[in-house]
Amino acid sequence: MAPEPPPPGSRVRIRGEEWAVEKVLPLPLGGHAVHVQGMSELVRHHQAIFLTPLDPDMVLLAPEDTTLVGDGSPGYRQTALYLETLLRRTPPVHDQIAIGHRGALDVMAYQLVPARQSLGSLRPRILIADGTGLGKTVEVGIILSELIKRGRGRRILVVAIRSMLAQLQRELWARFTLPLVRLDSEGLRRVQAKIPANRNPFSYFDRCIVSMDTLKNSGLYRSWLEQIRWDVIVVDECHNVANRGSQRGALARLLAHQCDALVLTSATPHNGRPESFANLMRMLDPTSVANPRAFTKEDVAHLFVRRFKKDVEHEAAGQLRDREVASLEVTASAEEEAALAALHALDLSTLGRKQSRQDPLVRWSLVKAFLSSPEACLESLAHRIAQTDKALNDDEPHPRAGSLREDRARLGEVEALVAAALARGSGKLARLLAELRGLGVGKKGPRVVIFSERLRTLDMLAEALKTEIGLSEAQIGVFTADTGNDVAQRELVESFGHEDSPLRVLLCSDAASEGVNLHHQCHDLVHYDVPWSLIRLTQRNGRIDRFGQQETPRIRYLVTKSQASTADQQVVDRLIDKEKEVERQLGDPGALLGLYEAESEEAFLTRGIARGERPEALLPDAPLGAGIAEQALGEGSAAGGGDEVPGSDAGEGPAEEEEAGGGGIDLLALFAEVQAEQAATPSLESLVADRTSLFASEYELVVAGLRHLERHPVVGPEPLAWQADDATGAVTIVAPEPFRRHREGFLPREAVPGVGQPYRLVMGRELVATKLRSALDQEGRWPDWHLLWEQHPIVEWLFDALGAAYARGEAPLLRMGTLGPNEAVFLVQAMLFNRESEAVVARWMGFEAADVGSTPRLLEATLELPEVVARVGLRDEMVNPGKPSERQKALQALVPEVVRRAREQVVGDRKAHVKESLLKDARQETRRLEAWAAASLALIDERAAGWTRRGARIPRHLEQRIQQEREEIARVKKNHQSLLTALQAQGEPYLRLAAVFAGA
Repeated sequence: MAPEPPPPGSRVRIRGEEWAVEKVLPLPLGGHAVHVQGMSELVRHHQAIFLTPLDPDMVLLAPEDTTLVGDGSPGYRQTALYLETLLRRTPPVHDQIAIGHRGALDVMAYQLVPARQSLGSLRPRILIADGTGLGKTVEVGIILSELIKRGRGRRILVVAIRSMLAQLQRELWARFTLPLVRLDSEGLRRVQAKIPANRNPFSYFDRCIVSMDTLKNSGLYRSWLEQIRWDVIVVDECHNVANRGSQRGALARLLAHQCDALVLTSATPHNGRPESFANLMRMLDPTSVANPRAFTKEDVAHLFVRRFKKDVEHEAAGQLRDREVASLEVTASAEEEAALAALHALDLSTLGRKQSRQDPLVRWSLVKAFLSSPEACLESLAHRIAQTDKALNDDEPHPRAGSLREDRARLGEVEALVAAALARGSGKLARLLAELRGLGVGKKGPRVVIFSERLRTLDMLAEALKTEIGLSEAQIGVFTADTGNDVAQRELVESFGHEDSPLRVLLCSDAASEGVNLHHQCHDLVHYDVPWSLIRLTQRNGRIDRFGQQETPRIRYLVTKSQASTADQQVVDRLIDKEKEVERQLGDPGALLGLYEAESEEAFLTRGIARGERPEALLPDAPLGAGIAEQALGEGSAAGGGDEVPGSDAGEGPAEEEEAGGGGIDLLALFAEVQAEQAATPSLESLVADRTSLFASEYELVVAGLRHLERHPVVGPEPLAWQADDATGAVTIVAPEPFRRHREGFLPREAVPGVGQPYRLVMGRELVATKLRSALDQEGRWPDWHLLWEQHPIVEWLFDALGAAYARGEAPLLRMGTLGPNEAVFLVQAMLFNRESEAVVARWMGFEAADVGSTPRLLEATLELPEVVARVGLRDEMVNPGKPSERQKALQALVPEVVRRAREQVVGDRKAHVKESLLKDARQETRRLEAWAAASLALIDERAAGWTRRGARIPRHLEQRIQQEREEIARVKKNHQSLLTALQAQGEPYLRLAAVFAGA
């Protein structure tokens, strides 16, 4: 029988060197792969994998063989630092927040709920579906920090849209010192130039952030991803991957299989169809939904959180500002009235040869183009005229040539009227320029974001800003879907957020309405035209009205008032009013019409107005019933009958759904029920776990550690160069040579100081947040001060060095004045791991001993860690008498008995854990798994029975698909059962005699 592999957390001797075991994974052909971290001098900081068939002589360092040694450091500083390192690296085994709340943020209870919910699940998998601007990045950072603390976040991949890469990377570093290397197009080229040609770049970096589009567009990247297993994957803006028929959807499903923990984020987590939401739920848990058209709250509620501004404003009042909203009404000129009247009167035929009906939707597309700008309307008219001319001049005569010639004449007349309105000058443009002058926009004035649906309008505005206000090219930025590659978009957004940047006005198409933070230096936003979509309006406003905005967001809508027709103006007015109400009351803009896609909302409103319906009916006070808008939308034809009008720029549209139809689920009701349950956020105190520490603060710990290492050989040949400021709690340290050699190359370039420059760490979270805001005001872009806490790479290196204070099989013996001369306390660290190398039991135990005659004997009681700390005075100022304990030999003889007692208690903990928690959870999960499998198979059987009832034979390709689906259900069921088994504790417990305290 093959020997048991060493348990995770234990120390082993392999090939003459000492290693700490991180995880143990079974090999397909027998034996185990033992993943280790070097501990002895020659291999310190190195990671390696040893295979038990090739290295059968792995020696487990038995805790019974621990030798008691003295500590000669002043005040027992070496032991205090060593014990603190062990304490910090003991993984929590509860679902409370252990560290994430200590990041650089003004922590609020609602931000901790996603982490608490995911940690309490079978696997940490969750969708964060909070509304726009509530700080989903902060919630992601808290989850990642918690998983790192638990040893479950060594390898992290963040996937985002390209415009978000830089700001996600920077914020996760600034708030949580998470070192994600950016692998955008530029970053991948840089990495590939540095590593061998056949090396997988995703195996080179443990933590990286990459663009969704970069990955989906290359088969090579897919091949690389399939070879890599991640601890955590984050997919930002996951609504882009919800549709099964898209490249992004295929990428997301691949990634979901390649990780343990999965975090999805989106303010718009579905498009109104249950299937799209079910796809996201199945990525998180393949066994959550059997029928994507018929699932319940109980199936999915544990997999997502969804809150809106109205739900959290009582907590986040200091981070979420009330808006200042105004409509700037402009009376149409006589020329504009004439052009609008002619546009409203247009009644054009479709251009298709097989269609004979009129096409009123083109008329409304042209009206909306004019309401954007005469320039945009002229561009659309020119396009329609060119299409009409082409149809008339085709070699094959058009069946409705007479109607098209009439259309051509009317289009020419309208074109002349629009040109006359353009020559007269736009009152809306004049009002915008007056507004900008009133704000003081200029060389050093405020910054303004201006949105428009039409690219031609943006071009016109750019020219007007130069000629009328005198802005230079450098003071105007234009963000559209065509704004270069991911690097160009990133640089434009970053420049707009820098105080020293000349940029004053950012002209945006709706490609910038999602995933772009524009609030760092801006709180003024103007809608030059109003899109016919509540979702789009909310997305636009969310660029400046979001978590962390320091000023009152000022939002302005430019609205042209005309006598020609009131329908379009009523739609715009109604949209503006409804957007205000949604922001204050409903929260979810897609819930009003139940469409959940900006394009669908616009099509629904346009068709309704074209049919003569009233805007009040199309945009009601209460949400429409499930499927009403979708049904009305399905009754119409595609906008324009295929005669598209160019010039809009909404970015990449949604991928085609695998199956259409909304099913029988009222998603609005389901979400409302879950939101109501989640609205009562637990108190901050109940969400956060207490921490036992021997030091008063992170600053005191780091300073004590650096002082100890100044003369310690682990630092390397160079002297340790550092300074501390007690007044501010700041530490500056030049990276020591081991850190530069082994770790610095795996940090983002922007986080690494210049050659010879120090890392600047400060304990005050408020100061770090200030530095982050200051960094956004400067060309430096990243804060030059970092958060001083245990997850900073420099502090992690420091802990590695301090953790090696005692050699293999050694434990310090301290003489403590707080204990009587015949008393002693043994402190033991104990952990038990499952097959996934996750700690399921982690505790500290104290065993008291007292002399019976001249021989020490263990007492019956077991002390918990806080009791040990208080009993021996570990937090007090300790005095090292400099003399070894006379009782060392007698206490040494007790070590095997202490280890035996500790092992018995941990085995008892395992039995209690299995009985009280695992078995109960496993039974419940097994029942749920069986129900899911039965429901999934029943659906397949029903599809097959449908063919039988019709007396038809199932086509061969469908037979094959059904067989594949059955096999997939069996595979998922088997994997889930394996997961349940893997979560149970295995092997011997890991025990470490940490220290012994004897009476002086």
